[in-house]
Amino acid sequence: MTNPNLEVVRASLAQVLETDVPVLTEDTQLDAEFDLDSVMFIQFLLCLEDSIPGLRFDPENLAEAAFNDVGKLLEFLEASSQHMEVA
Repeated sequence: MTNPNLEVVRASLAQVLETDVPVLTEDTQLDAEFDLDSVMFIQFLLCLEDSIPGLRFDPENLAEAAFNDVGKLLEFLEASSQHMEVA
């Protein structure tokens, strides 16, 4: 079963890159495959925040390397959504 957040990640990435992102998997490396610089990466995270109600990235604990792997990003989004449901 496909993770529903994968489509949100793909759409947010496409919006920031201003191009179609046809295929995205949990193994996709954002830095290597899409050459996101730090500004584009922050734009990408802000786009995700706009797309997922209640999602907020803590800038104090934000490390680009932690989310370069789509699978790790999806794990974070899943954990965040479970936390939002409890709150």
